[in-house]
Amino acid sequence: MKIFNAKVFRNGSFSESAIDFNDKVLSFGGNEGLDAKGAYIIPGLIDVHTHGAVGIDGSDCVAEELPVLAEYFAQRGVTSFCFTTMTISREELERQMKIVRGYERADN
Repeated sequence: MKIFNAKVFRNGSFSESAIDFNDKVLSFGGNEGLDAKGAYIIPGLIDVHTHGAVGIDGSDCVAEELPVLAEYFAQRGVTSFCFTTMTISREELERQMKIVRGYERADN
């Protein structure tokens, strides 16, 4: 994908640029692709401590809720997250970890 007319975060600061990428950055520069209209582009964020969002809690969620949560985070720039549970019994914790461990992101 190519995006131009953007403020791209590189080397610790923002600069006017274009970016060409797929699962990795391929190049910077150019004047073709999607016009960002001056928007900012940053690397994906990683949430290292979340109990959940949008009514989904890491301590009691079900497998069908995980894609909803992942989509919510992705729409806000979070590319990875680590669930944090509340203080719950060992049995409940083991059950929840099996649910979370079984989730795999769908590649689009």
